[in-house]
Amino acid sequence: MGTSGAFGGSTTSPWQRVGDYLAGDEADGGTATQLDAAEPSDGDEPAQTASTLAELIAQALQSDDPATKPRFAPASRPGDSGLSLGGLTGNARRTGTLRTPPTSGRRQISASTGRAGRAVGAAYAFASGNASGLREYGLDLTTLQGRSRVEQILAIMDAVEIGNSGPDDVALRASLIELLDRILDPALNPTPEETMVELVARYATNLFKIELDALIQRGTLDALGRERHLRELGEVIRIDAAKLDVTGATLTTPRQFEHAAQQLMRATLDVVARRNQ
Repeated sequence: MGTSGAFGGSTTSPWQRVGDYLAGDEADGGTATQLDAAEPSDGDEPAQTASTLAELIAQALQSDDPATKPRFAPASRPGDSGLSLGGLTGNARRTGTLRTPPTSGRRQISASTGRAGRAVGAAYAFASGNASGLREYGLDLTTLQGRSRVEQILAIMDAVEIGNSGPDDVALRASLIELLDRILDPALNPTPEETMVELVARYATNLFKIELDALIQRGTLDALGRERHLRELGEVIRIDAAKLDVTGATLTTPRQFEHAAQQLMRATLDVVARRNQ
């Protein structure tokens, strides 16, 4: 990741481009963003500075974990969700597998997103009282019912092996906790498709936050700039995630939830990484 070079991120050229771009913007006092903000907005797009920064960070995250790139996308298997990467990105030619992406020493964004998808699936199984479905996640309905909401959420995350050992894990857990709480709240009843898109949008935004924090540590960015950029980057991600078509998805089994989450993250990063092209 970009943080202290733990995954090589901060020393690679994609992350250097992020730092160089931000250093130029901050040296200019954020003029590009200020000028854009002064103009009337139709509410459809954030400032150009945020758009370019989001594109550069998305490209760097794809470089950190090649499994997030469409050309490295694992081939679908029978029983996967109905989500089509070509349909999601609007570019069917980018669908498919060329070769297995390298993983040694790299971030595991795609794999982590898949585990988060399984957590969402487990929460829906529990919320619906589906004992047999819950057993597929290694959880027992009666045992979970006897626990508090917080304990239920933690048990679900533990069952699908959501870690807590580094910044990416913390970002993932932060993305999940409120979403799982919403699923388990009978008064809210969000759809699985809505939840999956929200999950990916939140996780991507939290990954971007990690990188902005790293830039503060390196003196490239100050705290006020971080907050400004984070708000704008979150807007970029939500705008682009909303473009994705999740209709027709089949979300029943753990594998389908896992696959859908990975596809959505891959598609979201791809749309953001190519938003100015």
